[in-house]
Amino acid sequence: EKESLFSTTLFKGVLGETSSSMVRLAIVQHASERKLVAQILHDNSPSSSSYHYCDLSSIAKDTITFLTLPPDDMTQVEEIISSCIDATHPAYISPEECQVLSPLEPSSVGKLICIGMNYVDHCTEQNFPIPKEPIIFNKFPSSIAGPGDPIPKDVTTEKLDFEVELGVVIGKTVPRFTEQGEDTMDYVGGYTVIHDVSARDWQLEKNGNQWLLGKTVDSYAPMGPYLVTPSSLPDPHNLPIRCRVSGETLQNSNTNQLIFRVDYLISYLSQFVTLQPGDVIATGTPPGVGCFRSPQRWLVPGDVVECEIEGIGTLVNPVVEPIYKPGCSGIPRHLASSSSSQSKRGKVHGKNCIVTGANRGLGYGIALRLGMEGASLVAIVDIDATEMDEAVQSLSKLVPTCQYVGKVCNVTNINEVKQTWKEVVEMSHDGRLDILVQAAGIVGKTNIKCEDVDVEDFEVSLLVAVFYLAAFRGVCACVFTMYSMLVVFILC
Repeated sequence: EKESLFSTTLFKGVLGETSSSMVRLAIVQHASERKLVAQILHDNSPSSSSYHYCDLSSIAKDTITFLTLPPDDMTQVEEIISSCIDATHPAYISPEECQVLSPLEPSSVGKLICIGMNYVDHCTEQNFPIPKEPIIFNKFPSSIAGPGDPIPKDVTTEKLDFEVELGVVIGKTVPRFTEQGEDTMDYVGGYTVIHDVSARDWQLEKNGNQWLLGKTVDSYAPMGPYLVTPSSLPDPHNLPIRCRVSGETLQNSNTNQLIFRVDYLISYLSQFVTLQPGDVIATGTPPGVGCFRSPQRWLVPGDVVECEIEGIGTLVNPVVEPIYKPGCSGIPRHLASSSSSQSKRGKVHGKNCIVTGANRGLGYGIALRLGMEGASLVAIVDIDATEMDEAVQSLSKLVPTCQYVGKVCNVTNINEVKQTWKEVVEMSHDGRLDILVQAAGIVGKTNIKCEDVDVEDFEVSLLVAVFYLAAFRGVCACVFTMYSMLVVFILC
């Protein structure tokens, strides 16, 4: 009988307490091929930015196949991982050479089952009674997306919301009417991060209050970046869980607030359906979602959403303008065939960039997106040194392949601008500046009426943005270092 991955010697040996490394599974796009890899962390810390990948595609083509490998094959896997310690090994893959995709192919997921109202503190924020039994709904597998994939603000919704969730991936078949017991968790193959994107108007106001259409739009279930096995995450019920939108933390809780734990959910669902390897359970979201904020906070194009669960990883996705409109058709990149979804380097790859006003908000989101698109250097220029240092650390953690640096500068002072631009150019790998994004001076507030903007904020915005002073001085300072100039003016 095939065993789930956690029960083999592989992760007891490689991920045991005495091990110097940790391993997380991922699917990556490498040299025009999709490959199953193990992420090897060099200092045994899930938040480490020092790691490499070990190619396991010779053993299994995808995550689900890997989770159901017989024990004999796992010995070979353990040998590959333990010997893949540097670039001389044929299975070694550098993070700079690949793009991380969803850990689960949509075609390999039979059921994506979601749990509603499953956090005590989430119920409390709504004055909602604690459910006596799980609230069940689902998403279609076609809603699955991966790290970095865009979340389109679909033309069908005006109320797009965010929800970070712990995802449970089934590793072996759960028979009908499986009772909850000490061995119930043995059915778990791994854990991942899921972003349950929700169109609240369709979920709560239309379609007879049926949740399905508001939950299952294409790309509304990003997941990843990794699948972490139970051996490396022995207690899924005590994990800090957070969601940040454009740098602002809006959800911050712990999975110890779960009302119905993983083992109970597996047993409960088995009363109705047989769970198969690759089926996914999204266990619910903590408080702080946009729907229940005052004022409400909806996702808009330009936002960048970071869903983080400690021990698993951070899932980052940008919100973009609608991809599909009436009269148009298409297939999301991550759902297309491998031949049509080969990764291509964009125009930003290898570029040197400056983003002013990038400590938070829109500027932060732009700086993050530049790094995700392959920029070599992104300089964060702002007047607040403390917030800038925090932004640089956060961005460097999210996109370790990009060099993020911070520069304190008053962008309305031409001498400071010239000196800062010069220092950034000297730091670049080729002595040039390619992209300047002028975001400083915009009032860092959302859902605010014009008449509520205070005088000081208005004067700063007017000085910096409307009269182009910062942008003009920035261009004057860097025009001779920009071979192919791309200047982005962002105005109030």
